[in-house]
Amino acid sequence: MLYIPLLDGHNPTPEFQAKIIFNHEKYLGDEDVFSIGGFQDLKNTITLKSSSSVSLQTLLKSIPSSNGMSRSQLFQHVEPNASGIVTMVTFQEQDSLP
Repeated sequence: MLYIPLLDGHNPTPEFQAKIIFNHEKYLGDEDVFSIGGFQDLKNTITLKSSSSVSLQTLLKSIPSSNGMSRSQLFQHVEPNASGIVTMVTFQEQDSLP
């Protein structure tokens, strides 16, 4: 599955879509996607125990994967859907449960 994120609720330019497709073919491969509800704004800042601050989106993208998974991070993309109601996350299809 190829997931092309939206920017600010607008369809991305053809150039941006070409970049996403290039990265998908060269790095990401076959992905699976699911949605997470309940996040109001992925740009909200969270202060970590170490006193550093990161956005919720960055925090989600930095979740490490489990041993034996194909990538070091669990999610490759973390973006709101077109309506902004849910957050769409992608991960490697080969890492999904059967």
